[in-house]
Amino acid sequence: MKIRTLIVEDEPLARRTLREFAAGIDWLVLVGEASDGRAAVELIDALKPDLVLLDVQIPEMSGLEVLNSVKHQPSVIFTTAYDKNTLFRRLNTKRSTICSSRSDARASRRQSSGRAAVWRKKHHRQ
Repeated sequence: MKIRTLIVEDEPLARRTLREFAAGIDWLVLVGEASDGRAAVELIDALKPDLVLLDVQIPEMSGLEVLNSVKHQPSVIFTTAYDKNTLFRRLNTKRSTICSSRSDARASRRQSSGRAAVWRKKHHRQ
């Protein structure tokens, strides 16, 4: 079974990097992309993806506001340039799991570390 995945990222280079990453995983299938919060809410509810790769800070509304606005409740991997401590403060939950990984320097064209948080909306509301 393929995991239906939506990318939500406002930076074109980061969106392309996520797209290329997802294309290399045979159990993922991309169903769409959004570059701002309002488009993300519309696409999440319309496409009902299994997984959303969601930037924490995007135009129109934050990634957290997106999750509080949608009816469909997909699994989420937050993508962000924030460090782990800042991300924990933004998420304001102890039920989050932080996964740190190095960004591919060639793909991102910068020497910074990438961060991702795996978070399920249903855990946030408990």
